Amino acid sequence: MAISFVTALFNSVAKKIIAAEFDTDKFGFGNFEIDVDGKLVRKLPVKLAVTPSVDTSAYAAGDVLFDTTAIASAFSNTNASGFIVGARLLVKSDVAFGARIILMNANTSIGTFNAAPDPTDTEGEDQGHDFVLNQSGQVDMGAYRIMDAHGLYVPVYPVSGGTTIYVAAVVTEGTPTLAASSCILTLDIV
Repeated sequence: MAISFVTALFNSVAKKIIAAEFDTDKFGFGNFEIDVDGKLVRKLPVKLAVTPSVDTSAYAAGDVLFDTTAIASAFSNTNASGFIVGARLLVKSDVAFGARIILMNANTSIGTFNAAPDPTDTEGEDQGHDFVLNQSGQVDMGAYRIMDAHGLYVPVYPVSGGTTIYVAAVVTEGTPTLAASSCILTLDIV
């Protein structure tokens, strides 16, 4: 369904407000950059954040950091899809480690805290794409650490018939001990 909207884009030459129309089923929700002729130039990232449950016992490399966690209303309609172009894991516990972020196509468990992932073959069919936030790329800010990934282009889809996406994570390096609710995962999606 195409939706028309009016935006106050200022054209310094024509000094006019322009109307733009685009197909929201194709482009979904978000912020858009529109040129002076009302044409879609690009979709700007939407920032989505989630605070997953983490365990307070020491982890080891290969352990499930957090099990499948919902990010509700990640898309405005069920036909939408997008790409993760950036990701950040804020670690309030100020410990160094790396993590693999796993996108899931359903609310399927990958395992329990502090143990190796143990999904069945059938549950493995629900795993989408993944990406790594490396320990070497962390920034120590004193009281907290930040793991960033920029320049990603990871496809992401909502669950079938829905608008929710699911994420899980596995420790890839380090042996972190975390405080409860001390990690915030932020995804930039276009």
